[in-house]
Amino acid sequence: MKTDTSSRIERTTSIVALVTAVVALAGAVTGTVRNAQEIRSSQKEIRLQGKQIQALKSASSIVAFLSIESPEEGETISGNVYDAMHGSLDRDIPYGYTLWVLAKDRYNYFLMYPPTQFARTMGKWSQTNVRLNTPGRWELHVCLADKKASAALQSKADRNDLAGFPTLPPGMETVHYVTVQKR
Repeated sequence: MKTDTSSRIERTTSIVALVTAVVALAGAVTGTVRNAQEIRSSQKEIRLQGKQIQALKSASSIVAFLSIESPEEGETISGNVYDAMHGSLDRDIPYGYTLWVLAKDRYNYFLMYPPTQFARTMGKWSQTNVRLNTPGRWELHVCLADKKASAALQSKADRNDLAGFPTLPPGMETVHYVTVQKR
């Protein structure tokens, strides 16, 4: 009798050990799958951050490659509309960014619309319809805007909102500017 009982105990112990091993193996496989998913998610996030860093590096380096050829610093402008603003750009604008021209009086920035035009093959840009409505000192800013800032400016243009704004929207920075006098 002891032999049958001992055999049964040994078999039961073996089955319990086998089930425990299978459960442990299943847990390890599940953990491995979860870890693989987390690794893939982290890799995607790292790639996205790398692209964002590259865009920022490109955006900050554009300053050395953009020039304003007209109007010249200190130039006096007659009339309310200046259609001859232009310059050179030695490289493409970074992906996801747009150039905008804003005129700034003593207090506010004003959006110039239509947007800046490009002749990419020639490395030239131009801005028409630069409106300087009051006499005095004005700064003409060429600004680089990310997608969010560009969408905000486009929305302002679509609403025909001519009101000035005291600071640049988030995601926008001045690349270069010239000071002019409106007569």
